Amino acid sequence: MKLLFEGATETVTGSCTLVKANDKNILIDCGLYEGNAVEHLNSRNFNFNPKDIDYILLTHAHIDHSGRIPYLVKKGFRGKVICTKPTKDLCDIMLPDSGYIQQKMKKWDMPIKKKNDIVLYDMEDAYKSLTFFEYVDYNKEIELEKDIKIKMINSGHMLGSAFIEMYISENGKETKIVFTGDIGNQNNNMLPNYEKLESADIVVIEATYGDRLHDETISVEEQIKQAIIDTVKQNGKLLIPAFAVGRTQEIVKYIKNIYESIDEEYKVPVYVDSPLAIKAFDKFMQNTEHLNEEIKRIYEVKEEFLSFKELKLVSELDESMYLSTKDESMIIIAASGMADFGRVKQHLMNNISDERNTIMFSGYVAEGTLGREIKKGKRNIKIGGEKYKQRAKIKTLQGMSGHVDMQGLIDFIRNFSKKPKQIYINHGNGEAKENLQKELSKVLCKEAEVIIPKRDIIYEIKNIFTTRIKPKFDLEEFYSQRLSAQEKILFSIYGEGIENYAHFQSNSEVPNDEQSKKKIGILNKLGYWAG
Repeated sequence: MKLLFEGATETVTGSCTLVKANDKNILIDCGLYEGNAVEHLNSRNFNFNPKDIDYILLTHAHIDHSGRIPYLVKKGFRGKVICTKPTKDLCDIMLPDSGYIQQKMKKWDMPIKKKNDIVLYDMEDAYKSLTFFEYVDYNKEIELEKDIKIKMINSGHMLGSAFIEMYISENGKETKIVFTGDIGNQNNNMLPNYEKLESADIVVIEATYGDRLHDETISVEEQIKQAIIDTVKQNGKLLIPAFAVGRTQEIVKYIKNIYESIDEEYKVPVYVDSPLAIKAFDKFMQNTEHLNEEIKRIYEVKEEFLSFKELKLVSELDESMYLSTKDESMIIIAASGMADFGRVKQHLMNNISDERNTIMFSGYVAEGTLGREIKKGKRNIKIGGEKYKQRAKIKTLQGMSGHVDMQGLIDFIRNFSKKPKQIYINHGNGEAKENLQKELSKVLCKEAEVIIPKRDIIYEIKNIFTTRIKPKFDLEEFYSQRLSAQEKILFSIYGEGIENYAHFQSNSEVPNDEQSKKKIGILNKLGYWAG
């Protein structure tokens, strides 16, 4: 059995891990890289041939886990995508929406190279990819192939999310691998807590908050309530950038609870300005059996758990534009959560310079996104090519995260009655992964190997011991994908040879056949590297 970590090794987005076992190739997730700092990684060559992939096992519908599936189909994938029913239902709306966004980006005025990095497929490609989806029930063991079985267990991260338990038999020995995907934070106001797992030989775990603890001093509901009161007193707008699926519905549920007890003067109109979020409302209603017990009780008495008098759903763009400029107190919840695209950008343009307004972020905001720039408190913010003075108050909802924090990650491993022998830490920035590696090593008292995998290394697992295999160095891929124009100039100036650079990048072997030597020689003559 071999593991290849194709995505999310450098950051918290782009999840994609390849399992090679019993002559089968199985991907766990295939997500988009999100944020200006990493979106160029979307267009780099896969370290595998998409035509060779037999299955994609999808942990959940978020685009950083599912968003490159249409691209994989476009490149020749013809296998099966296996997930839970709610995940399939959400992908039915989320992947075409992703394709639509990319279609719009085609028309944007930007360098061709950048456009190629972020425009991977269109709506037609997305709809085609959905024909490869098949859903399975939670907690039901499925035989994918002879000697390969899987089971999907509720992970509490979003509607339909799952831990994937994979059982692989090789040479008469069965190995159990758990892929966590994203581990849900506890006590979500709509979702049940994740199901605790009993055992695993190997765990591939996320590390989004591997170096931080959530601040839960003040409840999420109380934070939202106070923001409403403070903003309405100023006759301002409360603008909440939020992910259309999951986070928007949770915020609406909190506001509904608040409006049941808050003074009438503070019950301003609440607008959900996101066509995708509105479609997601229907998907939640169709999957109430996968929500928490409180929601089930509300639904049983026929009460709308995501509806109240002041709530308005905005589909039309004209109405969205009107709201953006309307000078009265209101609450606007708009996608996207990181403010990188979507209708929230128009609302920010028209409202960020008004000191009466409040912008409240509701979740993780990646480096390189507009949301991160705003959160840094810069006085001048560039949105859509124009600069705006940032005068609005900036807040972040503390404790409202779809991910467990550092202690939650540690507790997840502690809960195993039979501890894993190997843990691979992925899906996190460098500091988060390194800190979690240190903390988990303490918990496991050196009884397990805790590994931070690298993208260009194949991990061969034999009897729960890992051998790292150097990949073959691909000169064409190296030149066309990995080396920017700036790097070419820098390496030329500083006299670094291609051998040193290749070793630094991936610890891989440089080809020494005659044809490759000739290509390297040509590149050196052109001044790309000093030889």
